[in-house]
Amino acid sequence: MGKKQSRKELILHQLSTMGQVHVTSLSELCNVSQVTIRTDLENLEKQGLLQRIHGGAVQNRRDDIANRLVFDHANKERIADLAASLVNDGETIMIESGSTCTLLAQALGKSKHDVTIITNSVFIARYVREQPTLHVILIGGEYQAESEACVGPLARLGLSQYYTEKCFFGFDGFDARIGFTGSNQSRAEIVEVMKNQCAKMIALSPSGKFSQRGLVKLVSPNEVSIVVTDEQLGEKEKQMILGFGMQVLQSQAILEVTN
Repeated sequence: MGKKQSRKELILHQLSTMGQVHVTSLSELCNVSQVTIRTDLENLEKQGLLQRIHGGAVQNRRDDIANRLVFDHANKERIADLAASLVNDGETIMIESGSTCTLLAQALGKSKHDVTIITNSVFIARYVREQPTLHVILIGGEYQAESEACVGPLARLGLSQYYTEKCFFGFDGFDARIGFTGSNQSRAEIVEVMKNQCAKMIALSPSGKFSQRGLVKLVSPNEVSIVVTDEQLGEKEKQMILGFGMQVLQSQAILEVTN
């Protein structure tokens, strides 16, 4: 199988690379039965990570957040698990929309008890709806179909009624002059409100985002307390982040074959 990785990670990598996977080829690649692969695909479909077809599976719509969840999925899961360790049982937090933030909510449901999530993400609310240990307060507003998030004046007003110790947000890029950046002005306005309603801003995203720059500013570097990313973060980027006074937490890849 080459690089050591879980079967789930391998399936999602093949799917994100080719757009479609087949039971027979996956069975040979993973050295397991076709029945096992079909079960894997069924479970991944339940998680919203793919769509089953006869003999295999295909990606979700390319502009859908569920499809973005597939890309670099294992890495995002490790980042989310690490971010979840920052949350205490019984705590109330804010989480902005996005794929890594969605996996954070899932990780909290698996590892924590009695956590309340305040979010503008309809997708997150749906994704963790079967997690009995979580309480979700969903903020309404103008619905964005692609991100499945609520934005606009009503969403900003709703968020302004709450105050939490921690807020978690994802980002699309970073610029040393302006800080963390995103790709949507309306969502950037949501992050701005969340920043004003929490004591500690925590950014989470794969390290590749530090070599990109988004369209709009989210928050300045000195407004973020912690960055949660992966072990591939370059030393130059790490020292830059530390220079702004932010703490850096890096997840580690798990080299393990799961048959």
